[in-house]
Amino acid sequence: MLSNFDATKEVTGGTYKIQTFLSGISVDTQTGDFCTFGDVKCPLSTGNIYINNTGIFPASAPSGSYKVKTLIQDRSYNTVFCYSVEFKI
Repeated sequence: MLSNFDATKEVTGGTYKIQTFLSGISVDTQTGDFCTFGDVKCPLSTGNIYINNTGIFPASAPSGSYKVKTLIQDRSYNTVFCYSVEFKI
């Protein structure tokens, strides 16, 4: 998925958190260093930023309604950007 946002300040690092929900129930959470998220290269300068991130669902994933929420925070725990995606399998 290609995401873009306008960075109002330089981002030198932080964390990401990806939560996956099936029919409203949390089924997976992944966290890590923002500088390893997708194709991110830190530091991020101010301005329009594009980030490409892919995820693979296992073939054994049950059918149903999914929501994936992504939160990116800087080192001071300020939200850099967030988004959610909803889909059905």
